[in-house]
Amino acid sequence: MKRRLVVALVALVAPVASAFADVTIKSNIVGKGIGMGGEKGMQAVVSLVGPVWIVKGAPGTQEYMAFYKNAVERGWFFNDPRQAKAQPGQAKAMGEMYRQLAATGGIPYEQEMNIKISGEGPMAAALAKMGNISMTTTVQSVETGTLAADMFAVPADYKLKEQK
Repeated sequence: MKRRLVVALVALVAPVASAFADVTIKSNIVGKGIGMGGEKGMQAVVSLVGPVWIVKGAPGTQEYMAFYKNAVERGWFFNDPRQAKAQPGQAKAMGEMYRQLAATGGIPYEQEMNIKISGEGPMAAALAKMGNISMTTTVQSVETGTLAADMFAVPADYKLKEQK
């Protein structure tokens, strides 16, 4: 299964010094795999391996590094906070990955990631046999400059739906 997804990452972080510009990174992500699932209590090891090509001194590098550094310090890893609470090991690993990316001094312009599953029990073995996940992320463009304030406005027709 192949999926193409264009992702726009807007790196605007309040604690970053005002001398920094806003950054927009547009990437193309192509991947294949069965996805993750499993039974409660299943013990599995998920390994992320593959090369990352880092461009140092690229436009927006300082903002990019500050964004990820602040995200890690605040425990924000681009997913549902309930998932991080349910899988603290995964959240910790993702935080470490983002921390190390921010520490490189550059922006990952291309990344090949192979996600391999192993573990004990029939479900982990089935997931490992059925196939693993692979993704390639390639930066298409990086732009610096002030972002329009209306990009952050709540849509006029937005309604908050409270869950009971």
